[in-house]
Amino acid sequence: MYRGQDSNFGSIYFEFDAEARAKFVSLIDRMINDCGSEVERLMKELAESKERSSYLETKLAIIEDYHSLEMSRQRLRSASSRELGKTASSLLKAKKAKKLNRRLAPRATAAPASQPSAAPHPDFQNIPELPITDRGDFQRILVDALQRILVDALEKWIIGNYMLFIYFFE
Repeated sequence: MYRGQDSNFGSIYFEFDAEARAKFVSLIDRMINDCGSEVERLMKELAESKERSSYLETKLAIIEDYHSLEMSRQRLRSASSRELGKTASSLLKAKKAKKLNRRLAPRATAAPASQPSAAPHPDFQNIPELPITDRGDFQRILVDALQRILVDALEKWIIGNYMLFIYFFE
């Protein structure tokens, strides 16, 4: 029931009978309990969220470390590919220059022959015959030739510190 204004504070207050007061207090008590339950639930969710966040941060750190390792490996492969390309290129140039010198040296010193020689060139005597399936496959022939040329040179080059570096990252 409306009673009026309090002369000291100027506020409005209500006067309840005992039954209405008990219902009001019960309502407020249930609201406080509901808020407490909601706070507990939210605290549990916050704890779970922090736990998941910590787990995801750890997982992210592991992924970043793995990515860094893979990038190092990729740079190493790229550098070795460039080195192989440079080595292969320089070896092929040296071989071509050597072959050209061998061809030109006898011509410059010898008198011109009336008939061409029927004997095979010494460079081609020890080359094995390619299988029929490989004939005409330029890439396969080129790879095979490069492999034969580079194997000895690359074995010596790889054995040093480079091999230890690869072993460390594998």
